[in-house]
Amino acid sequence: MSVYLILVHGDLFKVNQLFDVHKKLESELLSKSGKIDALRQEAEKVFSRNKTKSNSKVQISLKTLLKLWEEVLCKSSIQRRSLEEALEQAEEFQKLANIYLEKVSYAEKQLRFPGPFPKDKKEVEQQILVHCKLVENIQDLERLKNRLELLGSEICSKCSSDSSESLLQWMTVIDSRWKEIFQWSEERSENLQVYITILNHSFYSN
Repeated sequence: MSVYLILVHGDLFKVNQLFDVHKKLESELLSKSGKIDALRQEAEKVFSRNKTKSNSKVQISLKTLLKLWEEVLCKSSIQRRSLEEALEQAEEFQKLANIYLEKVSYAEKQLRFPGPFPKDKKEVEQQILVHCKLVENIQDLERLKNRLELLGSEICSKCSSDSSESLLQWMTVIDSRWKEIFQWSEERSENLQVYITILNHSFYSN
């Protein structure tokens, strides 16, 4: 049985798939470990009773087999550590992405359906305060977006081209959603400022 070290980083779905495959491999190795131990013990008994030239050849073959077995176990252990790291990063990326998209959706609702401008100046000023708070939240979103992009880029640098495709799609969506709400936020800010200026002008004109 051979264990080939492969690139295991990627999105959460991909990493979980690879981890499931590796767990099956570990189960197979565990089932074979008893047989390997029994073979080693039996060989030691035979060699201790009968030291012949033919036995020395068998010993060499056994040592080769045991060496290969240890290499397989070592590679399996290395692969598990890589998978654990990949899983931790994939879970972190998915968690942050879910938080980000939830907050983006909330901001979108506020920006796309703000309602009509009130005629009362104080109500408009209140809307401006509410929008300023939303702008602060959007700035927090930008920091979260940057964090996601940094983590996504780090994961992509460790994964295969097939695995990186899904992450790159995620990052494209994250960036496009950000650009949308940023543009709407800018437009809303401009519209509020224009409207309050018009109200002020009308107030002083009267």
